Amino acid sequence: MLKPAIWALIEKGIKVVVVTLGSDGVSKFEGSSNRLAVHCPALSASVVRLTRAGDCLVGGTLASLCASLDLMQSLAFGIVAAKAAVEVDTNVSPEYDLAKIADDERTVYFAIVDRRRREVVDLV
Repeated sequence: MLKPAIWALIEKGIKVVVVTLGSDGVSKFEGSSNRLAVHCPALSASVVRLTRAGDCLVGGTLASLCASLDLMQSLAFGIVAAKAAVEVDTNVSPEYDLAKIADDERTVYFAIVDRRRREVVDLV
């Protein structure tokens, strides 16, 4: 239902549109010579409260872009930051562990890469 509006934004010059899908992850849309849409799956989470999930998704994504990660890696990191936020009742989890976050980010990133590879194979 949102795709016409998303493509209209891209045709107006917006480079990338990211749409959050709650527990289904996010979708990224890009315009160029080809229209590109990529689904980024969420990680399963033991949800305590949903407050801050979107803020952490955006903050984790932007921080990763500023650290020179590519857009897909940055979205994967944003998804992991959102997961960490919803699993605790406090603002920052006492179990916040950079190694665990890096492992989760790799899981999401490789799930995205694998899904894209299967989609390309299905098109051939």
